Amino acid sequence: MRLACLGPLLGVLLTHSVARAVRKANKDLAELVNSREDSFAKVEIIQQKYSDLLHDMKKLEREHTKARKRADQLQKEKDQSRAEMTKAVQLKGKLETLCRELQKENKRIKVGSLLHLLCEICTQANL
Repeated sequence: MRLACLGPLLGVLLTHSVARAVRKANKDLAELVNSREDSFAKVEIIQQKYSDLLHDMKKLEREHTKARKRADQLQKEKDQSRAEMTKAVQLKGKLETLCRELQKENKRIKVGSLLHLLCEICTQANL
């Protein structure tokens, strides 16, 4: 199964699990509230539950902000690494081109030197 196919399926599963968790939390809260006789106690329970949820939400928001900053930092590092790699690949190409040119020049010089040496040998032989 391809990972791209998992995106919509994962979204549906998460939505379903979130809905199930909400139903369970509502059921638990209703049971907790219904177990109290006094209206003031019911309000206190709801207030405490709300306070706990608010605390959890703030904690998750801070964690999410940290995770987002970390993701942004990692993306910057990835982009910088990719730019450095591109520069290195371009430099490698230039160096390979220069190497080929130097090899051609060395070959030309060797052939020229051999021809010059042969000409000198022929000239000395004719003398």
